[in-house]
Amino acid sequence: MKANYLNAKWKESMTLKLDYNNMMAEYVGSEQGIRREELSARENLMRQAFQRVEDSRGVGITGWMDLPYNQAEEVREIIETAREIKKKFDYFVVLGIGGSALGPIAVFQALCHLHYNDLPKSVRKT
Repeated sequence: MKANYLNAKWKESMTLKLDYNNMMAEYVGSEQGIRREELSARENLMRQAFQRVEDSRGVGITGWMDLPYNQAEEVREIIETAREIKKKFDYFVVLGIGGSALGPIAVFQALCHLHYNDLPKSVRKT
């Protein structure tokens, strides 16, 4: 079975999309919203800001932007450890308060079936 992240159709379906309709004047009115002409007038400024972020990619505080692509060995070790754990255990529990649990929960919800925990081990796709 091909890993999802290698499947072009799956990758396209998982692409983040930004819906900014509710900041536009045509949706919320001109008093609260931004007109398309205003965005167009600032296009060059927005492109410059984007380029500044791209130019600093991977440097200092923006080091996270290159993860996990710059950590092939660490990713390989994580995957191998996960495979070993999967062989030994049927359940995995994350204990945390607030932020320490939110990352694993978000990944689980994004990648697993809604009723994953209720499915028999034989039909779980992991």
